Amino acid sequence: TLVEGASFCLSGGNGDVRPGGADGLYLLDSRFLSRLELRVDGAPLEGLGVALEEPFSAIFFGRGAPLAGAADSSLVVFRTRHVGGGLLQHVELRNYAPEARTVVVELELDVDFADLFDVKEGRTSPRGRRKLELAESVLRFGSELDGHTKVAAVSFDRPLPRGGLARWEVELAPKGSWSLRFDVVASLDGAEVAPRYRLGAPVESASPARQLSAWRRTVPVVSTDHPDLATAVRRAAEDLGALRLFDPEFPDRAVVAAGAPWFMTVFGRDSLITAYMALVVDPELARGVLETLARFQGSKVDPVTEEEPGRILHEMRFGAAVSTSLAGASVYYGTVDATPLFVLLLGELRRWGL
Repeated sequence: TLVEGASFCLSGGNGDVRPGGADGLYLLDSRFLSRLELRVDGAPLEGLGVALEEPFSAIFFGRGAPLAGAADSSLVVFRTRHVGGGLLQHVELRNYAPEARTVVVELELDVDFADLFDVKEGRTSPRGRRKLELAESVLRFGSELDGHTKVAAVSFDRPLPRGGLARWEVELAPKGSWSLRFDVVASLDGAEVAPRYRLGAPVESASPARQLSAWRRTVPVVSTDHPDLATAVRRAAEDLGALRLFDPEFPDRAVVAAGAPWFMTVFGRDSLITAYMALVVDPELARGVLETLARFQGSKVDPVTEEEPGRILHEMRFGAAVSTSLAGASVYYGTVDATPLFVLLLGELRRWGL
């Protein structure tokens, strides 16, 4: 599971996003990649391990099938993946054999645009009228439903051979390598969802890395001779940093999501309790939660959303949104505890003098 803001990606241990289950790239409560399977000479990779570098990035290590008569494979594959408002992936094949080798590299791709809740409930049928457009180095998957369009564009750093199929015949020199880069960028009703990682742009300067680095600099360091306690505190701090959401309209205001992967959105109760417990770590997180919830505080009576004047929201969802702004989300207010918890946290923050 890789998480960045309200976007996340679920895959198998070898890096494949397999169809038919919960795997996929999710943005704005929709699945913008339902299949991403890498095959070498027609076979999937054998997963060797995963290095989780950050909450939003990982390196998958795998190897291809051995040649006929060989006991082991000399072909190792590295897949470096970054998630954030989209997906960026770097695939590298390395031939450790002393002789040259020819391999066929294939990517099986598909997008079903399934709703997040449909996937959770096992209803994974494609949504809307779908189409696929091919260009020299781009596969563009589209869907139209209820007058709204969604597009997932997969762009490669090399031309697509054979009329658009993501299939390359590769000559690997002895001890040589070959690489492929591609990104997945989503669009809603013609408006591009700004990805954190783009093809050709350095990943080090992307906003997720900068925001997480700033968080790590502010988190208190615990010195203890109890290694399990040190590990628990460090893990909790990393997880809390990964759960933060940033509204593009207020990029300096962090609010904490309820949990990964299915609840990477604002929940009044969860956000308030977490911010209250994290006051000793980062009081500014509590301020961001309060300011965000106050921004959407109820102002009228609506029996459908259960909004009432003064009421604090229960949940935000993006199924009908056309942007990543929180202002475009659907808000539901049906909770009894978020409003008193809001008052509690506000009073506690005032007691801290913030």
